[in-house]
Amino acid sequence: MIGVAIVGSGELVARHLAACRQAGGIDVLAVVEHGPGSAGQGSPWATDYRSLLSRDDVQAVDVCVPAGRQAELGLAAASAGKHVLVEQFLAASLDEADQLVAACRQAGVTLAALQPERRQPLARGLKATVDEGKLGPLSFAHSVAIRSWPPAEQEAWRAWQTGPPDPGLSVAEQAIGALDLLRWLFGIPVAGVFARGCALEGPGELPQYASVVLRFADNAQAVCEVGRTGSLAAGTGLRRLALTGPRGSAYHDLRDADVVLGPAGVRPLRDDPVEGLAAALADWVAGTGSGRDAGVEEARASLVLALAAAESLRTGQPVEVGG
Repeated sequence: MIGVAIVGSGELVARHLAACRQAGGIDVLAVVEHGPGSAGQGSPWATDYRSLLSRDDVQAVDVCVPAGRQAELGLAAASAGKHVLVEQFLAASLDEADQLVAACRQAGVTLAALQPERRQPLARGLKATVDEGKLGPLSFAHSVAIRSWPPAEQEAWRAWQTGPPDPGLSVAEQAIGALDLLRWLFGIPVAGVFARGCALEGPGELPQYASVVLRFADNAQAVCEVGRTGSLAAGTGLRRLALTGPRGSAYHDLRDADVVLGPAGVRPLRDDPVEGLAAALADWVAGTGSGRDAGVEEARASLVLALAAAESLRTGQPVEVGG
């Protein structure tokens, strides 16, 4: 068993806690969180992650904090000799990401960048369809992921902020999972990124909705819509994914969980984010002790796209990424 401390807040911590239990081989020894329900307001869970870094039974830290704090927590964990887990978003910049990678290697600990979207049953089914050539070379994709963001979740998210929220990083944080999935499904380099965003709750709010356009090296395109809003009931949302090629299309809508595969008709596929995360964690458990980073190069490549979307959002201009 590997002793793990989860550091973060809100729904992300709950999902990681459930996935750790499902993965097996992981003993969650502590959860460190901020926001409503945290230790400062009556919960038995702690609010100071530093106190856990000296514990011998904690071998790894699972970082589940909002964009901008990953590198800080990861560097502290690595310097204490703890393995570091992050979910794709390595850091707020490429320089910080590279510092985190270097620090983990110098400390002799493993840095694992989990990519749960790739491990979900839906994604695996779609990837197999694409790789088998059933759709032909992908020419267009449309991804939608809008989820509820209740007030308590917003407060927990803001509790981790050390300064004014960065609108660009907010969008990058929301989009990186979908961008990584699209990059993986297409299997070719991305040449350019363009993003636009807006607030869903009212003027002056962070851009809680964004549309990100990817232009691939062969001029294929993908549109990724992401958002979070307090107007939806807790635990609800909308997820859709459509892929198009010259030979057919694949379409998924979470409401009926069906995938349409061109002339082949319809077959059901499940889309379970906890299952995908648990599978990624199980792989990490199996590889712990190998000394090899897990998924870091892929996560860095997707971070390039997410940060390009953030830059495009700030400037209003497309960003060339060149790979």
